[in-house]
Amino acid sequence: MFSAAEVFDVAIRIEENGERFYRDAIASVSDLSLKELLRWNADEELQHREHFIRMKKKVRLVQNADLADQMGGFILQNAVSADQV
Repeated sequence: MFSAAEVFDVAIRIEENGERFYRDAIASVSDLSLKELLRWNADEELQHREHFIRMKKKVRLVQNADLADQMGGFILQNAVSADQV
């Protein structure tokens, strides 16, 4: 079984890879609207990464709860959170 920190590390890495992919793609296209879309996608990946980092910090505060309880609680909390877009 993976620890919560390990799960979040994987999620953070996926978002970093996605951001890098979109930023690299910007250099290979000439269409301005496509560049803007790719830039928007890269910025979204960055926001996702920051969100996972915040979640990882919260998980560290809950040391005695098991991974399923932690993940379930965070998923539910984020699903109903007003500050999520």
